Amino acid sequence: MTGFNPSSLYKWRARTQYKMTSFPFQKYGPWRYYNNYVPTPAGGFKPKPNILYLNLSVNIEGFYDAGADSMVGDTLIVYLRNITSPYAIVNSAKGFVNSAGLGHFTFSNAANGVNYYLHLQHRNSIETWSKTTQMFTADMLNYNFKTASSQAFGNNQKLVDSSPVTYGIFSGDVNQDGSADLNDVLSVYNASASFSNGYVVNDVNGDNVADLNDVLIAYNNSVGFVAVVRP
Repeated sequence: MTGFNPSSLYKWRARTQYKMTSFPFQKYGPWRYYNNYVPTPAGGFKPKPNILYLNLSVNIEGFYDAGADSMVGDTLIVYLRNITSPYAIVNSAKGFVNSAGLGHFTFSNAANGVNYYLHLQHRNSIETWSKTTQMFTADMLNYNFKTASSQAFGNNQKLVDSSPVTYGIFSGDVNQDGSADLNDVLSVYNASASFSNGYVVNDVNGDNVADLNDVLIAYNNSVGFVAVVRP
């Protein structure tokens, strides 16, 4: 809707217009009022915010099986961040990334045509940012971290499969302090020694058991000094 005076205030109401072939005896429904100015509206409504959609492709190193070219699905949080320091969070969304490494995230507090960094957070992986700022167009953004290490800021990804070539975010930061180090290794080792199982943070490969396989992933990334690389 266009043509409104930006210095004026408007009251809003809406009603349904029925298809006369389906509802021959009722052309219109009752008026419904936008409830920011009706304190206790009878059947009022609120406008739906503009929803932006992110289609994300990403692998999680420990959860990815190169032999099957598949990944254990898990939940990620995606933050939209401003493009200038201190890169404040504008909006966030939680979503499930499936076995193909695909996830869909929705944002209600962002805008088309504005640049944002994509910041990924996973329960026991290294925080990872998009290589550059990204922009929603017509309420949609597609971004693929899997195609190259350079899809992440600072090339901060690992080759998880050579055929087909695919990359994943580093695993092993179980305490979420920004690096995979000996504190993480010790945490995973202690969990494996106590036969910890289920949806636990020390399960670095997503098989619902903390064991030596998880220790090995955390250890290898700790000796590689894997850590967050951000703007």
